[in-house]
Amino acid sequence: MTEAIHSNPDFEGVFGDKRIGKRATQVLRKLTTGRSRSLREITEDEAEQRSIYRLFNNESFSESGIVKSITGRCKDLSLGRHLLCIQDTTEFNFSSKRGRIKSKSGLGTTSREDILGFMLHTSLVVDADRSHALGYSSIKVWERPADTPKKLERDYQHLPIKEKESYKWIESAIQSKDLLKQANMITIVADRESDIYDLFGVVKKDKVHLLIRSNHDRQIKGKLKLSTCLNGLPVMYNYNLSVTGDIRQNATKRIAEMGLKWTRVELLKPVSCRDEVLSKTQEV
Repeated sequence: MTEAIHSNPDFEGVFGDKRIGKRATQVLRKLTTGRSRSLREITEDEAEQRSIYRLFNNESFSESGIVKSITGRCKDLSLGRHLLCIQDTTEFNFSSKRGRIKSKSGLGTTSREDILGFMLHTSLVVDADRSHALGYSSIKVWERPADTPKKLERDYQHLPIKEKESYKWIESAIQSKDLLKQANMITIVADRESDIYDLFGVVKKDKVHLLIRSNHDRQIKGKLKLSTCLNGLPVMYNYNLSVTGDIRQNATKRIAEMGLKWTRVELLKPVSCRDEVLSKTQEV
C-alpha cells in the first residue's frame, strides 16, 4: 500500500454522491488487497457482483472523478519533498473479448490496428529520498478510433505538437508541474520516446528538472552533434553492474563494466520546431 492510500483511502466528494463514493471505496479495497482482479473472485455472491456492476454503470461514477481523487491525494503529499514523476504508457488488449464487447464501448485500436483496447499514460510520483510511491500526478486514458487515418494520410510529421499523440509527454509534465507546486523539487523521468524538443521548455531552473534517454543525435552549440561531443569526453566514473540472465533470450548472467560521462551543452532549436522556444541548456 502506498502513502497516498493510507492518508486518504476514499473517494469522498468527487462523485457528488456519498453513497457512490463509499461503494467505490469498498470496491477499490477489494481490488487492491487481494490477489485477484476478477469481480467473481473478489465478491461473496451474485448480489454483490450486481451491485458493483450497477456502480460501474452509474453515470455519476466517472473517469474524471476517479482521476481527480487519485491526483488530489498525491497533491496533498507533495509538500517539501523531492519528487520523481516517472512517465510511461500502458496498452490494454481486449482482442480476445472482441465477441463479447458491445458497440460504442469506448474501445478502439492501440499501437497496432489489429488490437482492440485502449491506452493509459500516467506519471507515477515517487519520493526521491525515501523511495515511497505517493500516487499519480497525471492520468490520461484514450483510444484510437478504428477509422483513424494513418500517419502518412494525416501528414503527421507536420502537425502542430498539440495535435500529435506524443504530446502526452508534454501534457503530463505540465500537469505534474502545476499539481505538485508545494514540492521542493520535481524531476520528470521518461523513456526515449519523450525526447521532444518542446518538452525541454517545461522545465524550470532549480525547481523542475528533466531526465530522459536521448533518442535524437541533436545539434548543439558550435555546430557539433551530441554524439560527437560525448564521444570526445573522458570517462568520469567507473562501476560494475550485475546483469541477470534470461533463458528466453539466451542471455547469461554477467558483470558489465560501466563508464559515466557528463557535461553541459546547449541544444539548438530544430528547423522543424514551429513553436517559439528558446534554446535550452541540458546536462547529459
